[in-house]
Amino acid sequence: MVNAYEINRIDVRKSLSTQAVIKTCSKFNQQIPIDSFWLMLSGSQKSRPHYSYAYCWLFNTSEECYQCTIELSSVYDSMTFSSYCNVNTSPQNRNFSGIDESLNCLIVTRESLGALLREGAMLNLRVVVH
Repeated sequence: MVNAYEINRIDVRKSLSTQAVIKTCSKFNQQIPIDSFWLMLSGSQKSRPHYSYAYCWLFNTSEECYQCTIELSSVYDSMTFSSYCNVNTSPQNRNFSGIDESLNCLIVTRESLGALLREGAMLNLRVVVH
């Protein structure tokens, strides 16, 4: 589960207040919770290796409409796969079998995943919610 927060900060350059006021107000900065997201990882049901793939997607239960960027890269960032898509919300029937068909996910084929792992056993996963 990923929790997204909005952080309220005082812009010192634009503030017309004195340094003492800015220092006092900075002690009361808050992190406001925006929403919670679940990062999901699924795989295709294809039994043939050349047709198999994995997909990463974000899930959210709220009524808000969010977009996200999901990026998967090799350990040294020499190869990257990314996708800009909508965050998936909970369908009425709780059936998520059509996520890969709706393209609201990052799809990585078996061969592409193998190419990422040839550089090293670790992968970088970055998620940005817009």
